[in-house]
Amino acid sequence: MLPTPPDMTSRVKTSFAGTLQRTPVSFGYRLGMGVVLAGLLLLPLLYLGLILGIAGLVAWHFQNAQMWIMRAAQWGGHSLAGSGAGLAGLLYLCIGIAGVIFLLFLIKPLFVPPLKRLPVVTLDPAEEKTLFVLVQRICDLMGAPTPKDVRVDCSVNAAAGFRAGLSGFFGGHMVLTIGMPLVAGLTARQLAAVLAHEFGHFAQGGAMRLDYVIRTINHWFARAVFERDAWDEKLETWAESKSCLRGAGRAATAMIGAGRAILKVLLKAGGVLSGFMSRQMEFDADAHAARMAGGNEYVETLLKIEELIGAHNLMAREFLDLLGRNSLPDNVPSRLQRCEREMPDSVRQKIQNTALARKTEWWHTHPSLKDRQKRLQAKRIPGVFHLDTPAPELFSDFGSLCKTVSVHWYGVELGVDLERLRLVDMEEEEKVQEMKDVQEQMVREIFGHVPAPHRLLPVPAAGPDPSVQIALVEAWKKTYAVNCDQEMKLRQTVLHQTMACRMASLGCPLPKLLGLDVDHDTLEATQAAQAEGAKSYQTLSAQMQVFERAAWGRISAALAAHYEQPFTSEWWRQRVGLLTEAQRALAASMQFLMQVWVDASLVEFANAHKEDLPADDGLATALREHDKRVRAALLKTIDALATAADPLSPRSQKLSDSIRLQELPSVKTFYSVVCYPPLLRAVHDHADRITRELCVLARDAEQASIRASELERRRTLARQRSRSQEPTTENSAADWSPGLVSAGE
Repeated sequence: MLPTPPDMTSRVKTSFAGTLQRTPVSFGYRLGMGVVLAGLLLLPLLYLGLILGIAGLVAWHFQNAQMWIMRAAQWGGHSLAGSGAGLAGLLYLCIGIAGVIFLLFLIKPLFVPPLKRLPVVTLDPAEEKTLFVLVQRICDLMGAPTPKDVRVDCSVNAAAGFRAGLSGFFGGHMVLTIGMPLVAGLTARQLAAVLAHEFGHFAQGGAMRLDYVIRTINHWFARAVFERDAWDEKLETWAESKSCLRGAGRAATAMIGAGRAILKVLLKAGGVLSGFMSRQMEFDADAHAARMAGGNEYVETLLKIEELIGAHNLMAREFLDLLGRNSLPDNVPSRLQRCEREMPDSVRQKIQNTALARKTEWWHTHPSLKDRQKRLQAKRIPGVFHLDTPAPELFSDFGSLCKTVSVHWYGVELGVDLERLRLVDMEEEEKVQEMKDVQEQMVREIFGHVPAPHRLLPVPAAGPDPSVQIALVEAWKKTYAVNCDQEMKLRQTVLHQTMACRMASLGCPLPKLLGLDVDHDTLEATQAAQAEGAKSYQTLSAQMQVFERAAWGRISAALAAHYEQPFTSEWWRQRVGLLTEAQRALAASMQFLMQVWVDASLVEFANAHKEDLPADDGLATALREHDKRVRAALLKTIDALATAADPLSPRSQKLSDSIRLQELPSVKTFYSVVCYPPLLRAVHDHADRITRELCVLARDAEQASIRASELERRRTLARQRSRSQEPTTENSAADWSPGLVSAGE
């Protein structure tokens, strides 16, 4: 993102047209807020009354201890007097201890420390002049106090309120927080509507302070009900232990659960009381937003925010995959904007329909989108701000700010260890993705389907006539795409069946083979199914290899033909040499990996289900042998890459250096049915990338050959045409005179 143009501030100033009609806070509105506040203040009093009541019951219990024991001594006559007294004493102590613990847990929330304040990212007015001009102008039109601080974060939201602490409440220190992902997806006009909505809360004056108190009370009750600490963990340990404190711990746990159930009722009551007035405040703030940008425009803004929230959920799934690769995007807002931009229309429509179908419930703090839309469209409110440029242009350097906010979100708010992760540059990633898409298209033009890395075949030497290879490939491309899907499913099934056979042969009963998709209960039936599946797989694989050899032969022929051309650059020849060398090394290593696929899976599975395996020394010995073979194959895989240079490295380092892990991975982490380990994933990634680049070079070589053939054909026709126009020896000398030649032309 380029820096804000110099005239953006003036454009913001001149984009306001008209005056904003202010709506004063009515007396009924203030009275309603007061009633809600009074009701919420009654809830803490009820809580204190509960504490006093429990304290009285505990004191009464301890005062009547003698009566408990004396009555228990009379149970069963003289023969059981001692036992009855002992049981009564134990019951007395358990109830007493549980009551004291329950009382302490009720008192504990009164002294709970405030939540730790995390560092925030605050904007500098001198650096973000355009944004602060917009903020100041909106506040002036609405008669709202100007925020003392403007903060930014990584949420799809904007919020306004008092700064934390009593100084913010009594001093009127307002704080505005803007989510950068929200800004990334809105226009300047839509962002102004969102800001006007938040400043609408500022303009509500005393109602804002009442709302602050109401939210504080509700937040305190929520912490008392849901927050857990070391006390809770200690009590759970007592309840699960086998010591004498077990009975007291269980009794206290039951009593605390009942107490928290009571607090939850009070919390819901507070939500009901505050929800009504909170929704009224939202309606009032919506009116301010509509007057700023227009009613219809603000409705579109609300729908757009719903789409951004949906894109945020999609992005969260993508982040999980990136975390598995120890990387994260360095620009979260840009990533979200991309997810929203690429969202299918069907998903977008589903998000809007879901948002409009929601209904307002009595405990909701915000009205439903449908209710807000209905009220706004009924008033047809015009707007006073009309600047539809992208909202990121309001910032001096939106890209750098987004990267700062992203790092803050990862490290401070989420607690991610950034030293162990790689932050991916978003702009560079998009360029790489675009290049990858182009390369994959080239692969599909040759293969018809992106071949699986484990089926990698080495590039052959110059093969037969390229035209024959091309004809064969073009004839079977569609069939190969279908075969790829069948091969993947069949291969997974055979893998499970082979694992089951080997585990059963080692003594593990088939019904206990957890996680394996095996339909047979006996070893004989499983072996028969495995043999049949393996035969089907070999037949299918052989058919696919005929096509794959032809496709790689086509690539080899195209590269070889272009390699020998006199006009081919030396850089191109060196590049092809590195790629083919690396591709052959990867193909060889892939064969080694496939040889131990089942063995590695077997060991990993056995380590994960040790409790289900029989205690047999023979089984342990067999697994150790598997372990040795897997490790040997891993070393052999790396050795196979040792002679090849990595064409993707600017320094042309060895493939073994780029793929080798810091230490040889344990077999337990080598392979999993759910996800690939780092080594296998690295080999597959290199195979994919080298295949794509070879296909691109081969297609370029074919196109160059076609152009060269066409040029040669034209030259041949031109020579033939020239020879047909040459004069014979019978021509007179006058025909060769300059004047006649000129006249003929």
